[in-house]
Amino acid sequence: MLSDLRRLFAILLAVSCCLSTGEPPIPAEATNAFAAQGENATVPTVPSVVGLWIWSGRADAQYRPFFEWDLRLAAGMSALDGIKARLTTLGPDQEVLRQGGWISLDAIGAGSSRDVALRLNCPVFPAWKLELTWNGGHASWIGFDLASLPIPHSGSEDGSIVVAVGADADPIKGKKGAIATWYLWNLGNKPATQVTQIVRLRNQAGAVVATGELVMAKDEVLAAHASKPCRLVLPNAPAWQTVAVETKQPKDAGSNNLLIPPASTGPDLVVERITIDRGTLTAEVVNRLGRHLDGAVITLSFTNAGKETKDVAFTVGALADSAMASVQATAGAIPAWDAYSVGWAPAP
Repeated sequence: MLSDLRRLFAILLAVSCCLSTGEPPIPAEATNAFAAQGENATVPTVPSVVGLWIWSGRADAQYRPFFEWDLRLAAGMSALDGIKARLTTLGPDQEVLRQGGWISLDAIGAGSSRDVALRLNCPVFPAWKLELTWNGGHASWIGFDLASLPIPHSGSEDGSIVVAVGADADPIKGKKGAIATWYLWNLGNKPATQVTQIVRLRNQAGAVVATGELVMAKDEVLAAHASKPCRLVLPNAPAWQTVAVETKQPKDAGSNNLLIPPASTGPDLVVERITIDRGTLTAEVVNRLGRHLDGAVITLSFTNAGKETKDVAFTVGALADSAMASVQATAGAIPAWDAYSVGWAPAP
């Protein structure tokens, strides 16, 4: 009997050790989340996080509380081997709260994905960072809540990328309304100015019940890699369940902005991102048509209050099936805009 108990304990210990190294089975909730997140997503061409489910546990194998990140990692167009991953939780000033060790993961084939589970013993956190290294490359992502896919920590080298972190709201004592608080982060290497922050309170059904805006003063600067606490009063706000803060930077020839067009499904010339830098626009495109393409024209249309303000055309050269390219266009000054659309047509 004692030997049987010892064998059982050894099995349980082996499972617990497996859980701590990124190899536990992915729970059903994570699988469902992955399916929803990937429903309308474009097949990535570079290493990407395409699925996320984060949950907390009261005790791991060492009886310590933990968070688990269930992730679906996609390799992109090239296979990844020698993969290692590391998680870091971040505080409101972008400071490191808790950093895990590097964990070795199995290889991922070209065009394939793999589900992994990573654990970190840590208290609640406002943001987190995932780092991946593999033979010949590395990448990192920043996550700002427990439900949304993290964003690549790239593209910030030549501009400012401003995000809101740790959004929360408290009722106004003795009055109807809310006080929203959050931290404004600049993840880029350049300062940011005149950032607009849009606060939305939603009820249990997900409907917006109150909204408000906070705009940085014209002479205010958010330095590179800086963090700033923010606060906004929303009077007469009804009962709410969640709070979210969206950030927008000024759209002019002197600013650096990153546009991520809506995901594309089916055969298409996919525009993955567009960078606006001092009047020069750069589009990253991928040929997903299943055939060779030559001389297509991409059109980026800006509108303001439903009225067209400017069109910018990109000419794409010869592009083989599944190939990607970077194309540029000179736009000069771009008038004020609040929406944009992207389309393309074959060569005339």
